[in-house]
Amino acid sequence: MSKKLKAIYVEWVDTVADPENGWKDSEACYDFFDRKDNVCKQVGFIFNENKKYLCLVSMYMPSSELHIFGMRIKIPKKWILKRKKIKL
Repeated sequence: MSKKLKAIYVEWVDTVADPENGWKDSEACYDFFDRKDNVCKQVGFIFNENKKYLCLVSMYMPSSELHIFGMRIKIPKKWILKRKKIKL
């Protein structure tokens, strides 16, 4: 593993589920499916990337023998709306 991971900003669409169980009328369904609050804005370090996925960590310790990492997330590339490199 490289000791220096590249930083990135991404906006991506996450899946959202309705927390209110039970029957709904069509108006409530349209309201739920028209929501725009499932876009995540995130900054992280690229741990791995391939044609299908972008794998990020929120922090890492390259000076540690074990290379300790925090909050791992695997984002399907089809879900990414925007990405921008960050220079550190």
